[in-house]
Amino acid sequence: MEEGKDYTGEQAGKNVGRRPKIEDGFVDQQIIADWLNQGLGLRLTQLMVNTHRAEQGEELVTLSAVHSCALWMRPKHTKIKKRAQVGKNYSKWAHSLKYQTKQFLIRFGYYPKLLPRPIPKKYDIDLLGKLHITQVAWWDEMHRECQIGKVSSHQNIQVQFPRDANVKYDLNGEYDMEVTILNVKYSAQVRISIGVAQISIPFYKDEGRIIQYERRGIRCSPFNYSTKSMISRKDARNHISAEMRRVHKLNNKAMPWYVNNRAKEEFYSEDPVDEIPGISDTRQTAFESVGIKTVHDLIELTDDSISDIAAMKNKNLSATSITTCRDQARNDVRPGPAPSPPFTDYRKAENPYQARFGDDWEA
Repeated sequence: MEEGKDYTGEQAGKNVGRRPKIEDGFVDQQIIADWLNQGLGLRLTQLMVNTHRAEQGEELVTLSAVHSCALWMRPKHTKIKKRAQVGKNYSKWAHSLKYQTKQFLIRFGYYPKLLPRPIPKKYDIDLLGKLHITQVAWWDEMHRECQIGKVSSHQNIQVQFPRDANVKYDLNGEYDMEVTILNVKYSAQVRISIGVAQISIPFYKDEGRIIQYERRGIRCSPFNYSTKSMISRKDARNHISAEMRRVHKLNNKAMPWYVNNRAKEEFYSEDPVDEIPGISDTRQTAFESVGIKTVHDLIELTDDSISDIAAMKNKNLSATSITTCRDQARNDVRPGPAPSPPFTDYRKAENPYQARFGDDWEA
């Protein structure tokens, strides 16, 4: 719809262009495989693909394109089975837990002195090092299903008692309405890791000497990882490595990795012509085909040379468009040499995220 024109209901044009599809061998396929394999839905996978394509300066794809590509990639669907926490190698896991528990007791100084002689290295306190209870925080996970209704998430039975009009217990009263749980389309689960620790608070005399400690139990700040999953450090490192490889392969002026160090719309005479606002990559290619590569080359064009270029009938280089670009370059070009470096390409760093966002890049 165009401003100032009445709506007639007619189609603006039939040639709206073919929607982009995901070609074989593109990074998009790897993104689809990785995220669908991690359990992400099609819509969120489409978001991850389009985030990558936006960084590349490419056209975004539809949900249908992602779905079609996923089907073409021959996915294998298997029913997820439940397994015990200890896994198949139960005896190995049980022995490892037993040894770890003994080591903790030894390091805390609680384990009886009934160790075999000579003491094995795995139980040698000189190698393990001593621990104090105040050096350790204890964490556990809690997963609760979100339910909308007056009932605890772990209950499925309602207990009622007869009450009077003032909601007091009355054997001859009436029962409350039955409690229900709202059946929602998308249920969720609250995932929280809660920790506790013991700390020692020192007490001082006037001269600053510690006279005693008070031990106190505290609750650690809960860690909320709802809508997320805890994974092993190995899997986390693999995900980080895959993301680093993806960023290193980005082309063009992919944001936020290609950062212009100059003020907005600032350009100099020795810059490429595409530094001038409004000159696209297509028009830059057209300019380069006729020998105009820098802003200086564009500024030096005369009216006669513009007419000669326009006579070549390049659809991207009409006389009007060339004149407009030349006049803009003459009016807005900054004097003197360009500052160095004109831009920073964080994709060239070993860790682009750390180079771009600093030491808190993992936050």
